[in-house]
Amino acid sequence: MAAAQGGDVAVEGRVVDAASGRPLPRAWIVLAGPVGRTSAWTDDDGRYRLQSAQPGTYRLWIWRPGYRPVALEVGLYALGMSQHLDLALEPAPVRLPTLAASLPPVGPMYRARDDRLDPQSVRWWAARQRQRAYLPTDARELTAPAVAEAPGAGEADVFRALQRLPGVATRDDYTATLWTRGGSWDQTRVYFDGLPLYNPTHSAWMLSAVNADGLGQAVLLPGVRSAEWGEGAAGTLDLRSRSGLARGNGWGASAELSLLSARAAVDGVGRDHRWAVFGAVRRTYVDAFTALLAAVDSARFPRIPYDFLDAIGRFDARLLGDAWLVGSVYWEEDRLRGDVPNLLVGNRGRWGNRMGQLSLLGRWGTVNWRLQWGSTRYRTAIQRAEPRLAQPADDSLLSLGPLENRVGYDRWQLRLDDGQRWQVGAELALQSVRYQGPYTPVLPVHRPGVEVEYDDSLRLVHAWAETRQGLAPRLEVGAGVRFEATGERLLDRRWWRWAPRLVLRLAADTATALSLGWARLYQYTQDIGPTAGPLGPQLHLSHYWVLAGPTRAVLRSDVVTLGGERWWGDWLAAAHIYARRAKGLELANPEPRPLTEARPLTARGAQTSYGLELSLQRLRGPWSVTASYTYAVSQLEVAGHRFASPSDVRHRWVAGAVRQVGTWRLGASVTAASGVPYTQVFLRDPPEVGEPNARRTAPYFSVDLLVEHGRRRRVPWNMYLQLRNLFNRRNALTYTGTYAVCPAPRDGQGRCPVPVRWEDRFQPGLPRLPFVGVRIGG
Repeated sequence: MAAAQGGDVAVEGRVVDAASGRPLPRAWIVLAGPVGRTSAWTDDDGRYRLQSAQPGTYRLWIWRPGYRPVALEVGLYALGMSQHLDLALEPAPVRLPTLAASLPPVGPMYRARDDRLDPQSVRWWAARQRQRAYLPTDARELTAPAVAEAPGAGEADVFRALQRLPGVATRDDYTATLWTRGGSWDQTRVYFDGLPLYNPTHSAWMLSAVNADGLGQAVLLPGVRSAEWGEGAAGTLDLRSRSGLARGNGWGASAELSLLSARAAVDGVGRDHRWAVFGAVRRTYVDAFTALLAAVDSARFPRIPYDFLDAIGRFDARLLGDAWLVGSVYWEEDRLRGDVPNLLVGNRGRWGNRMGQLSLLGRWGTVNWRLQWGSTRYRTAIQRAEPRLAQPADDSLLSLGPLENRVGYDRWQLRLDDGQRWQVGAELALQSVRYQGPYTPVLPVHRPGVEVEYDDSLRLVHAWAETRQGLAPRLEVGAGVRFEATGERLLDRRWWRWAPRLVLRLAADTATALSLGWARLYQYTQDIGPTAGPLGPQLHLSHYWVLAGPTRAVLRSDVVTLGGERWWGDWLAAAHIYARRAKGLELANPEPRPLTEARPLTARGAQTSYGLELSLQRLRGPWSVTASYTYAVSQLEVAGHRFASPSDVRHRWVAGAVRQVGTWRLGASVTAASGVPYTQVFLRDPPEVGEPNARRTAPYFSVDLLVEHGRRRRVPWNMYLQLRNLFNRRNALTYTGTYAVCPAPRDGQGRCPVPVRWEDRFQPGLPRLPFVGVRIGG
């Protein structure tokens, strides 16, 4: 035993071949413990040395291709202590993914570099991590390579990568929102470091407002989830900020320039690992670029006075003993500073999210504890302004303001756990909603909205407890319950609610796992979206959020899931079925009738969803392959009508493959889906709404290509090209209205001599379109 330098704790030694005794260079060593993890490669003589700043019990992993991985515990209980461990690895004539070995905690959203993890292994490590952490087999992890390879709208996009998972769909090419298992966008609750974000998108839903460079983890939970999570009737997206401790040592930076924006990130670790910082920022340059073109020729290139900006920051600081202070912030905003040609006139405004949290965490004996304060604010503020563009005679440009919309969430939370088998917690929360302005359902007509003023708040007390236990050598159970109390009796005449969860997981063998789960969930905030179906792309900034209260229902969702996963070498196959019943939905009134202001704005309804999800992935090696099929049914029952919900995409196929060829990556993907329901709107005077969602758009089909080239030197870089809609298919995605068409020539007075024919019209999806970008750093 030797002394570690600088008062740290350390482990060092040599790795050799067990059969020959020769040293093994380039073996990967990971040391994980109370303050995160650090890693290194063995040198040419097989030697290694790893240091950490905090005494305690550590886990050491040793891995090298062609050998059986080794995992063991190391006790480093005093500052200055150093353990010397020489290790002999046994050759393994089998593929590593089939081994039942412990795996290192690799951050799945980390962009792997040569000194951290083979990029071709990131997906495999992430899938193994997720299987250890979550009992339900339908939990789905997201990795940095998956985000980079997903077809986007000008740049890598977290939400568009999630849209390629089984059970997830969306409206059309122009939206990054998520329809999880037939649920509307507001039923997938996005959490960032434990705090909810409300509609975190840019450019009127077209882009995700979450910078992938700022994430350390992204997991979608569409079925049963931890009792710690409350809202999210259809699913929960758990996003965690990236810690500077993930780098291990030193400082690093990266930058990227895409077709739509520029982004940069920096992270670093302080001396003795006592602190770490991380920051990422992204801004579009569309406004600056169009201003430059307008200065050259304003007649051909109009200026677009719109921009967006988002930022993520985090710090980790070690206090006394085992205590740490962790803080993170998330800020995103879209700004409209003038008229947009052919779209908007007479508006100025801004909208976006702000989130901040502070967590004090540590360990007391065998118990981990965390105290967290957090606050989220979503705001839309649109004002009227003097138009700078000439208004067309047909009044075809939109004018949105004045409008103000706010959604807030504040909480204090205490959580205790042992790190594996149990956890308990409690929190105090305050939710608030304010809406003042016109409420206009998304319709292909320009009508003045009905003025709405809504202001409400709700105090909540939450407590939960859950445990994970082994009932038999291969059978685990996860059971939990969440107690939710409000400061007043709500529409259901109750001031408290129980939300139980139960999961059974059976390891049929070392490669196969099956799970069965049931959960009850409550959601207190809802976005009243149009039951009339998708009508984009258009600038839709107003979100009429409502809060459960004496006159508004609590959304209750019961979900049952059954499925499993199986490994075949580098391949992972999965199959799941689910059923969900939701009551207390607050929806736009779907009643067929002429549009008049006397028409009730909202109605209360229920939703039934069920489906089948199949997927097959190759997660390791020079080829990465993914294929999935989803069959989903989602029905609404509102105001005496039963009809398909706007998010009812019955069939969806997604397939893709990426091949690493030296310094090149070549990929292709195919997406096909059945049509999306829509409600006919007959554009007569006054416009008239038909039967809700009685028709569907044509099926969707697109082939997309990816070409990427880069070097992994001291300063890594890569360039990429995405080609969307290779065959330039005219996907009729966007319903724009039902128009009267005269099948014969009109007479001299413009009248049709024969009965008119009503014709549905659509705008196409994205044409064949290339997107390019360059990234520097890692």
